[in-house]
Amino acid sequence: MPDNYANIAARHGLLGILSGQVIWNLVEDAGASPDEVEQFMDWYFAWREHLLETLQRIDETPSGFVAFRVCKGAHACDACDALDGICVPASLPGLMEKLPPYAIGCRCLPESCDSVPADCTLTTALPDTLPTPRPCCRSLPITEMLHLFQTTGRFSPAQAG
Repeated sequence: MPDNYANIAARHGLLGILSGQVIWNLVEDAGASPDEVEQFMDWYFAWREHLLETLQRIDETPSGFVAFRVCKGAHACDACDALDGICVPASLPGLMEKLPPYAIGCRCLPESCDSVPADCTLTTALPDTLPTPRPCCRSLPITEMLHLFQTTGRFSPAQAG
């Protein structure tokens, strides 16, 4: 992992509270087989790497914008649904700590943008009521992610965008 990724992960609300051991324990406690734990860990670290790439682009482009996006066709909690389509300047102080995702399985993700997307609403401040980072999403708990994997071969039901 690049040095900058470690700094970004430490500043991000969710990634700052997670470790590989925490993830491993959560997946084991959800009833995963040893093979499923290994596959979930592979998925998690690939997901985390992609997220860190996005967060790094945001961090390195303070003149840009960040759109909050709920994955197409995904069921999200009310708090994340309310964020879908909001766009904020990437230069907002303390933004990294407040960006989604807010949990493993969270369906809200940040998108780095050079300009405000036509389907987004620009606001100069984040809403007061953002979800609190937590290890597991209430709308897509790890047990459901495991069930999805067992039935479809994927840990998530929909892709971002």
